[in-house]
Amino acid sequence: MYRRRGQNTRCLTAIYHLLDTYPSGEEPQSVLVMQGQALMDLNRPQQATDAFLAAIQHGPPSADLCFYLAQSYSAAGRGTEASAAAQQALVINGAHEPSRQLLAQLAAQMGPTAPQRR
Repeated sequence: MYRRRGQNTRCLTAIYHLLDTYPSGEEPQSVLVMQGQALMDLNRPQQATDAFLAAIQHGPPSADLCFYLAQSYSAAGRGTEASAAAQQALVINGAHEPSRQLLAQLAAQMGPTAPQRR
C-alpha cells in the first residue's frame, strides 16, 4: 500500500519490521523482493541488488526476479552483471519482454563489443 502511494521510506520501514518477524535465513522470498523494489524506489541500487540476491537464495528465481536483479545491477553501473541477470531471466522465460528490452538498452550503452577492423 505504501509503495503504491509513493511513500517509499514508509514502505521500506514496514518491510524491515516484517523481516524482523522471521528468524535469520528464513525470510520469505517475496518479502525480500519487496525490499529490493523499495530500495530501488529510493535510488539505492546496490542495497537493492543485495536484497534481490538474497531473494534468489530463498527459492527458485522467477524471470521477474532475475529482471529486477538486472535492473538493480544496471542502475549501479554494473552492465556485465545486468546482462547476465537479464539473460538468466530469458532462460527461465524466453518471452520475458522486459528482459529483452533491458538487454537491448544495455547493448546500446556498451556499444559494439567486437573488435573494430582497420
